Amino acid sequence: MITNLVGSFWFRGLLSATVLVYLLSRLDGREALGVVVAVDAWYFLAAIVIDAGTRATMISRWVVLLRSRGATISVWDVTRIFFVTSFIGTALPTGGADV
Repeated sequence: MITNLVGSFWFRGLLSATVLVYLLSRLDGREALGVVVAVDAWYFLAAIVIDAGTRATMISRWVVLLRSRGATISVWDVTRIFFVTSFIGTALPTGGADV
């Protein structure tokens, strides 16, 4: 029963909304806006491009590894699994990315 509850879309949505509301309530809006406005757009764009490139490289690495072992898995499935596990690894307080 708990597995069904934790795995439900509504539970995860409520948990995410709760965490987001808590974080936003702790944020100083003026300071955050000042920092966002002060960012050089070219550096921000460069950071996005570099991050997208590194993620594409990591996903490609998994595709090559899995297909070399005979797994028939689509790039979309590998991408979805990669992003879900990356989020879990980032969100867990233990930093359990390898779990």
